[in-house]
Amino acid sequence: MNTLKEFFVKKYGFDMELVRTLVVKYPFILSKSEEHLEAVFNILEKQGVSRLESIKLIFECPKLISVDLEKSIPETLGLFELYHKIKQEEVMDIFRHFPYLFCCDTIKMRNLLA
Repeated sequence: MNTLKEFFVKKYGFDMELVRTLVVKYPFILSKSEEHLEAVFNILEKQGVSRLESIKLIFECPKLISVDLEKSIPETLGLFELYHKIKQEEVMDIFRHFPYLFCCDTIKMRNLLA
């Protein structure tokens, strides 16, 4: 819990109530290191998602913390481009409204999009 407090409250100024709610919604977050959490935010930031936006998306879909985003994001973006010619910016807009997108199994997604 101290790691989460250090990261979310002290480092980024989020409310402790947010941390408590995240733990209740997704207890696995307790096992994540500060480096891992920082990596998740950095990966999302590379895709144009701000830190504030990222915390909102993680709050809605805490599983984003456990997904291999470095692998999932490029695969998902590639599938949308390949099958439907949907550009990266448009897919990221979809993600902002449906943060579960990058948690979906890309093998199953391939079958749905094809």
